[in-house]
Amino acid sequence: MHKHRLRVGLFISSAHFVVLLTILGFWVAGGFLFDEMVTALGLIGPLFAGYTTVIFAYLIDHPHVISSPEEASVDTQNRP
Repeated sequence: MHKHRLRVGLFISSAHFVVLLTILGFWVAGGFLFDEMVTALGLIGPLFAGYTTVIFAYLIDHPHVISSPEEASVDTQNRP
């Protein structure tokens, strides 16, 4: 269950970064005026920051989620 949350959280964080880069890309390509780009980033940026903060807080509170399953199985089993 935790591994799925990790994957979903990383996907969402990556998608946020891609959306912000897309907005910048549209501005560079001439699709947005400077005022439109700043407004879009001003509205979307804080929203994404809130979600991303919650995702990273979860990962910090559950560090075992980041470790690989192989490491977890070695730690829980006593093999010679």
